[in-house]
Amino acid sequence: LKGEMDEILRECREIRNEGNPAEGYFEKIVNLLYHTYGYRLVMVVDNLEKFTSSKEANMKHHEALNRILYCVQYIVATNYDLTVDSIAPGACGSFWLMNFAGNEIRIGGWSKEQVQDFIYGKTKDSGISFSSSLINTIYEITGGIPTVLNIAANYAYDYITQNKTEEGLKLISPLYEKEIVRTLFLRWCKMLQPMHITALKHLLQNAYDNELDQSKLRVLYLRGILNYMVKTDIFGNKIVSDKEYEFCGELFAFFCQQEGNLELAASKNPLAAMHTSAPAPSITLEFEDLSSSKQSVRDFANLKLRNLETALHDAEREIEKDIIEYRELGTQISEESDRLKRLEVRREKINNLGISVTSKFELIFGQIGSATSAEQLYIIRTATENTYEELHRQLKEIARGVI
Repeated sequence: LKGEMDEILRECREIRNEGNPAEGYFEKIVNLLYHTYGYRLVMVVDNLEKFTSSKEANMKHHEALNRILYCVQYIVATNYDLTVDSIAPGACGSFWLMNFAGNEIRIGGWSKEQVQDFIYGKTKDSGISFSSSLINTIYEITGGIPTVLNIAANYAYDYITQNKTEEGLKLISPLYEKEIVRTLFLRWCKMLQPMHITALKHLLQNAYDNELDQSKLRVLYLRGILNYMVKTDIFGNKIVSDKEYEFCGELFAFFCQQEGNLELAASKNPLAAMHTSAPAPSITLEFEDLSSSKQSVRDFANLKLRNLETALHDAEREIEKDIIEYRELGTQISEESDRLKRLEVRREKINNLGISVTSKFELIFGQIGSATSAEQLYIIRTATENTYEELHRQLKEIARGVI
């Protein structure tokens, strides 16, 4: 293995020294590892939003990552949903990001028992102890969110150390004043649209009721702002409802109640920023209402889909024709011949691309249906055009035997 690793490193250095752009040599290195040596790369990325929202990462980087998707496995952590509502406009329509949609795993706050263990671990060797009542208060205030919990525990520890008692300890107002906590809550709210802000305010005033749209609450849940409501029956058993929600901690509810904060958060929505810095294109003027706008974008997507399906059908027909003609050359043609294998591999790639076309356009039509503004529809239309161009390019390269 050492000899093989030395050879891999040597070839990778040669690729780096060719002077290609970063996305170019990275793609070459990944292909080298996969096709020549049989290794599939696993990339673990923290704070993925720093990449997806970076001005330095544009569509060509996303396209390069998408081309090598079949030989790279990603494990990523991010504070944002990977949708057109939460990534930089320059990366909207990214095929690479579309592969993450639907595969998210939300990591929520700790349970009350985990909070107790955490605080015990922090204080066990210090001579300072927290009462059960204080631990319960910290849990309710923070919702078990580790970052906020750690700040609250440290604040309570410093207060008890200085005053030698828990008496008089207040947490919500002092924690709210801490810049790190306000920044975290603003980051939670940063990608929300006005409809989600409205849902939050409604929850503050009315707790939970059935008038709220479950899809809006689901978005808030996935972003860590709401949690499933936990109730206890008469026998002491905990019942978790996936239909009822509550805030992840009283501190966040307090933040939401401060006049202007939620509107400020909504103003940081990338779509809102686009609207204020650059007026939406003529799509807002071409149609009288959102419904007709959706239909226009849907028709546009249908046209692109039909064009791709026609091109796929033609490519499949041509490759089948080539395979039949080659086999009809006579018995001297072996089923194991390299030429026949290449044709069959090309046919399989065309079939796989057809599956990809179907799944990507299903996602696009879903986004059109859930769009709530002309700005969103414009982004989706642009993403559809990019999707079409990329898939059509891939099909042409497969048909020519380039990939």
